This record gives sequence, structure tokens and C-alpha cells, in this order.
Amino acid sequence: MMGSAEATDNALSPSFSVFNENILLVLPDTLTNWARCAMIGPELSNVYIIASTQPVVNSNTLNTGKATQMSAQVLEQVPHRSLREAALSAIRQAILRGDLKPGQRLVESDIAKQMGMSRAPVREALRQLETEGLVVSEPHRGTFVAELSAADMWEIYTLRAAIERLAVGIVTEKASAETVAQLRQAVADMAQAAREDNLVHLAALELSFHEMLCRASGHSRLLDIWLSMTAQIRTFIGLTNTLYLPADEVVRLHTEVVEHIQNGCAEEAGQALARYILEVGEHIRQEWGQTSDTS
Repeated sequence: MMGSAEATDNALSPSFSVFNENILLVLPDTLTNWARCAMIGPELSNVYIIASTQPVVNSNTLNTGKATQMSAQVLEQVPHRSLREAALSAIRQAILRGDLKPGQRLVESDIAKQMGMSRAPVREALRQLETEGLVVSEPHRGTFVAELSAADMWEIYTLRAAIERLAVGIVTEKASAETVAQLRQAVADMAQAAREDNLVHLAALELSFHEMLCRASGHSRLLDIWLSMTAQIRTFIGLTNTLYLPADEVVRLHTEVVEHIQNGCAEEAGQALARYILEVGEHIRQEWGQTSDTS
């Protein structure tokens, strides 16, 4: 009895079988399209993937609109988190690319319609982006793409200096030959981008170097804090396309840091890295401060 399925949107594949407004079975051949489940209803909460390759959903497996009981091994519940992560990634990337501009209002219903899902995962994604500092919510006004000020960036860069100084100290104390080789290759890639005068690529490589360093520390909480800050930094880089230091100077300073790591000089590595980050932060504060004064 497929009455419930017939009542749904005819655009759904025959492999979608609806037991009621809250339960849906998705056969393996539609696995990549299961996000379409959200089309059935805004409150769809129980979505299941059939693990078996046999046609287990037919007129004999349905009884008065309810599913026949199956073993726990047959069904794997699709996590609601997957829709949330899809929305989170899409919105974040749109902000980082500059498709969503600073100050632009983000409307849950519009985003949900564009992505073909309910508003719930979009709402959760926006909450996460607020914790990352990429969006801000204002009572009675809505949610907006965050606008970064010179003061915001100065706070981020001073905190980065402290965090990365700790990270490079940890890395230096335990650095393996493999870690040093990876860092040297990262600097070599930066040097190549500098020679090609590809400043956008160089800026991306520079940030990747610092992420590599934080990951190599093995300090999970440090990395979490760093990643939460760099979402804003990536947005800032995308908006300005500016390094704030000459390309060859950027390469030289990162080379110096790697040499200190290789030589086991934790204090020197930390000082060099913090000095570089603070110098960039000071350039940003001065330039943006002047812009604010003249605007």
C-alpha cells in the first residue's frame, strides 16, 4: 500500500518510499540525492537509507501506512547534521568568495529555498557561522554578514600571535624530519607564487602554512580557536587581496621560522612568528584606521 507515497510530490523518484509525513526510506541508487527528502515536508525528521541491495520496500512491506519492523542492521538513519553541514559549507564559502557581501541580510527562507531543504538546518548553520564571527544576529532585524573593522582585525591578529607562538614552540620541541620537510615545501610553494607575482595564491598559501603549523602542534583546542578566527581572516583576505608586506619579505620571514624549528630553537621561532603576525596586524590597523578617518 503506497498511498502515502502517492500523496507526495510526483517529482520524487520511485526509490523514495514514504510511510507518513515524517518517515521516508531511500534506496541506495538515490543516495546522492537524499537531500531532496526535505521537499516532502519542513519537519521531516526520520530519513532512512536501505542498506540492503534487495528491493525490501514493496506492497508487502507496508501495512496501513506503517513500516514493517526490520533489524537494526538493515537501516542506517541519515543524520540531520548532514543537511546542516551542507548548508554551513555553502553559506560559508559564499561569504569567503564575497558572493555574500558584508552587511548583507541573510534570510532563512530564501536560503532554504535555494538549497532545496527546510529552514531548520539553515538556522543551525547560521548559528554556527555566528560563533565563527562570519555573521551577526540583531534582535528584531535579522541575520547579516559580519562587517569587519580595523579593531576586529587587530584583536584577531594579536590573539593569533599568542596562539601561534605557543604552537610553534610545541612543534619545535617535537618536530620530526617529515614535519620540517612539509613546512619547507610550503615555504617553497610560497616562494614560487611570489616569483609569479600571484599575490592571491601567496596569501592563501601563507594562511595554509600557519594552519599546518597549528595542526602539527597536536593541540586540538588551540587548533579549534585558530580555525574559528581564520574564517574571518579568509573573508578579510578575499575582500582586500592584500598581504600588507612585500611578497619576498613574507617568504623570508617564513623561511626564518622554519630554520629555527629545524635547529630546535623554540624561543627564536616563537619570536619570529609573533613578530611577523603583529607586524601584519599593525599594518592593517593603520591602513583601516586611516580609511575610517577619511570616510
